Amino acid sequence: MDVQGIALEPRRSLGQGCCVRVDVELSTVDVQRLSAIAKVLGDPVRLQIVDILRRHPGEVCVCDLQPLFEISQPTLSHHLKRLRDAGLVGVVRREQWAYYYVLPDALEVLKRWLDSGPRASDRTPESEACCSPAALAACCEPSAKDACCGASDPAAPPARCGCTPA
Repeated sequence: MDVQGIALEPRRSLGQGCCVRVDVELSTVDVQRLSAIAKVLGDPVRLQIVDILRRHPGEVCVCDLQPLFEISQPTLSHHLKRLRDAGLVGVVRREQWAYYYVLPDALEVLKRWLDSGPRASDRTPESEACCSPAALAACCEPSAKDACCGASDPAAPPARCGCTPA
């Protein structure tokens, strides 16, 4: 019995784009900063600590954090130090106690980056049309590149697919 595979998308050469133009937009500095934040927040305990601190106005005593986690005090101190080193939280010491808080602009870089991307609600049938299997098949046909990529219409939006207009 000979079973034929279903062609889900047209063949394209290595390196040829599929649907939309993609570009690197983050600067090296932003990538390094976001990576450092993501790495520190990648630990579940540290993420929970930041969540607690950001929801609590003012400072939270370490003695109030300790009972929330099933970890030793030295381990909690280690997590708090990592958060301080990453510039996410600050600390004020009063006598024997340490009070922690999220630094005001610490999460702003992450927030701006997350808010800068398109949302699912921004998608329109027109923006998705180029990505349909039929559009991809037509787009990658040499005779149809102008229609797909908008090369024949100067008022058309920039090309949304990986094809190069003829």
